[in-house]
Amino acid sequence: MPKDNDTIQWLVSGLKALCDRWADQQGRVCLAYTTQVFFSR
Repeated sequence: MPKDNDTIQWLVSGLKALCDRWADQQGRVCLAYTTQVFFSR
């Protein structure tokens, strides 16, 4: 999570735009993602 206010506002406005475009009737947005985990010694 960014700490500076400008970046936070940019992130929040982008998330609001995603919700406006993709939310279902209940206001939910499904985000599919892949997590990669790397382990080394």
